[in-house]
Parts: sequence; structure tokens; C-alpha cells
Amino acid sequence: MNSKWRPSSEEARPETVKRGMAAVHLSDARPGQRLRIKGIADDRARDQALRFGLAEGAEAVCEWVIPGGPVVLGRDTLRLAIGRRLADLITVEAISRDRRRRGGCS
Repeated sequence: MNSKWRPSSEEARPETVKRGMAAVHLSDARPGQRLRIKGIADDRARDQALRFGLAEGAEAVCEWVIPGGPVVLGRDTLRLAIGRRLADLITVEAISRDRRRRGGCS
């Protein structure tokens, strides 16, 4: 097996989480949403997220969603651009709408 093979974002998504339920993937977030990380699909993705300071239970605000590109999260004064593949592996729940809606391309 090729060690560089990675599943496509649709193959990597856990089947248990669908749109419309309480928890969705980070890649489905909308600008202005305040989010809490509920789960991370696999160990490798969890390691990547931890390097960004994103662990289960962490809260952030979705600042921007670039179509086909990264999801930009804000935590305090920090802005993180999370790649689409990693965002597909992170399950979040919306806490509330942030009234300071920022720009977005979603």
C-alpha cells in the first residue's frame, strides 16, 4: 500500500454525523458561528489539530470559509486556517451565533 495515500474528504468523513444534527463537521461551519470541538476522527488528525491548539472541548469562532479551501477559526487574537481535509475530520457543535459577523465567502 502506498504510504502517501490519503482518503478523499468524503471517504474520511465518519458516517454517523450528518448535516442537520446537533454536531456537524468543521468544514460545514458558517462565518460568525461560535463552535465547540466535539470530536476528531482519527489519531493523525487529532495530532494535527493539537498542534494548532484545537482539542476536544476547545471553543472558537468561525471567521471565514473559503469555498474549496480552508476554514479560518478565531481564538482570542489568534486566527487559524484549517485545511479542508482536516476540517472534514473535526466534528463541532454550534454554541451560538457571534454578533460580530465577519466577512466570509461561504
